[in-house]
Order: sequence, then C-alpha cells, then structure tokens
Amino acid sequence: MKFVICLFLSLVSVGCYAQIDSSKTKFDCGLGANITGGNYTSYTGNIKANVSRDWSSNQINWSPSFEYSKISNNGHLQLREREIYSNLNYVRSTKEFKIYLFNEMEHSYLQKVDFRGSLGLGLGHKVIKTNIFELDLSEMIMVESMISNFGTDYDNLAVRSSTRLKLKWSNSRVKFNSVSFFQPALYTVRNSGHVVRFSDNINFRSNTTFESKVSKIFSLGVGNSITYEAYSHSISLITKPLDYTFYFFIKIN
Repeated sequence: MKFVICLFLSLVSVGCYAQIDSSKTKFDCGLGANITGGNYTSYTGNIKANVSRDWSSNQINWSPSFEYSKISNNGHLQLREREIYSNLNYVRSTKEFKIYLFNEMEHSYLQKVDFRGSLGLGLGHKVIKTNIFELDLSEMIMVESMISNFGTDYDNLAVRSSTRLKLKWSNSRVKFNSVSFFQPALYTVRNSGHVVRFSDNINFRSNTTFESKVSKIFSLGVGNSITYEAYSHSISLITKPLDYTFYFFIKIN
C-alpha cells in the first residue's frame, strides 16, 4: 500500500523574508518551499537576496536568485526547473550622473542556457526624486558570451545594450519597487559563424514587489517576476521565450 503524505510548506509559494538595514549596508533574503507527496510528488524551492553597500559616492549592489523544482513522471522524479541568476553592479555617483559597471550571469534549464555571462559599462540619471517617489534611468553597453544547451554551434558572442528603469514609491506603510531591463542584442554571432537576427536575441527582465506594513515587525506583500529571452525560442519553438512568476511573501522587518 502506497504511503500517502502531503506536506505544504507553502500554499502559493509563500516566502519568508529577513531584512538587515544599517546606514551603509542593506540586506534582505527570501526563502520559499513547496513539498507535496502521494498521488503526485513535487519539490519546489527558491531563494532570492539583495545586498547593497554604500560608502562616500560609491555603491555596490548584488541580487542573486535560485529556483529549483522536480515533479513526478511515471513514478520517477524529473527536473522541471533550475534557474540561477546573478546581477552585480558598481555605481559611482556624480552631481549629474551615475557611472555603472555591470555584470550579469545566468543558468537556465527552462531556456536551455548552460551559461550566459556579460560585462558592461554605462551611465544613469535620477530623473525624478521626491520624498515618496524615485525614477532612475540608465543605459549600458555589454559584451556577452553564451553557452547553449543546444550544442556548441549555437554558442554565441553578442554586443548588447541594456536599458534599466527603476521605480520606487513609498510612504509610512506601503512600498512599491520595480526594476526592469530591456536588453536587445545589437550584434550576435554564433560559433558556426552565423549572424543572428536582431529580433532573435532580445532579452527582457522585470521584478516588481508591493508590500504593506501590518505591524512593527511584519510586512505582507505580493510580487511578480517576468523573463523574456528570444534566442532559444528562435532555435526551437518548443522552448517558450516567456516565463513569469507571481508570489506572496511575509517580511520580517
């Protein structure tokens, strides 16, 4: 007789966030998990973090994330998702502009990307800044190398532009944050020598959160992340270019 167990660590990918805040260093980390068993077995987990350090007119920001899941298929566990992403940037602020040094790394089982790494340089400007609202806009040029799961002929080298839009709105009880990257490749060449069309290597990534303070200790919030990567879809139509996640979280302030 099959033993049936059903354990839910979360109902809808509920996350618990811990936050550390000082005058120079800020850190928050979120963990989520979902385990089911019985007639259907699945294991899902994720971790997201944000770390920033300020000194003088300089700032370093690092935002890593990891998502992993397995599901049952004919009695055997099968990998469904293994997504690793890291965004690291150094910012030097002047009176008028911000100078960015930017690094991005990714491994994606869903998008058939064994490794994608880029390094870029650019300028940013705080378009609007009030007591409750901020709007930042930046533009960078990046050199990118990608190792594809489809084979070495599809590995590529690209020159990519990156437009970053950052929105912040907050008051004493509510916070809204959104960061979006639009990253079209200006030039892409495969190992085989084939030059990839502009429309076949466009990336877009967005992360948005909305949270409300319910006490001095806890905040509740919702968020979503959207990723669009055209390259693997241009190789195989089975690989969809768009992935998105909606989630609910509890933050410990």
